[in-house]
Formats: sequence, C-alpha cells, structure tokens
Amino acid sequence: MSEKDLQEKFGLFCEISGGKEGKLPFKGLKQWFKQAQMTVLTDDDLQSAYSTATQDKEGIQFSELMSLIGNISAAKQMDQKDINDRLCGATKPQQTISDDTAAKVYKDTV
Repeated sequence: MSEKDLQEKFGLFCEISGGKEGKLPFKGLKQWFKQAQMTVLTDDDLQSAYSTATQDKEGIQFSELMSLIGNISAAKQMDQKDINDRLCGATKPQQTISDDTAAKVYKDTV
C-alpha cells in the first residue's frame, strides 16, 4: 500500500474520532492499531511512541504518524512497510455515538 493510501485512512480515523485540523487523537490511534490487529504492541508501547512523536495534546499529525511508525518499527524490529500495510488494511473505522446522542436520536421512537 502507498503512503497516499495510509494518508487517506489517517483522514478517516481523524474524522471518526473527532480529530481537529488533521490531528488524530490518541484514542483514534489506539482504535486504528487495534483494528489493524497490531497485537505485538501493548497500550503502553503505543502511548510511549505517541508521546515521543508529538507533544500536542490534541492529536498526532500525519508526518508525526510516519515518525511514530518508524520508531515502532525500530523498537519492535518490525518491517515498516508491514506496519503501513496493516494500517491501510484496517477495517473502516466505526463511528460510535454517545449515550446523549442516542437519547436525542431515539427519544421519539420509544
């Protein structure tokens, strides 16, 4: 898969997880890696790599994601292309709605 494919998937996860200005919040990144079945990484591994790649509490930008992937690749002795391919192959992110939103949507249907 190409970097363009990865960038498109990044955009989808940003949108679904509420990222602003092209930034992916940690919860979205965690969901993405989980859907990509990156089971070799613990939540702590991902949090550490995320904290190293960005200091922004709002989220990680695409260029920082590429750095994060490189760092994970080196630390876990994984092929960077394999990580990219897994992330590109992750299922489309599922948008979840909050209980408040569900209550507003479904209040008249009960």
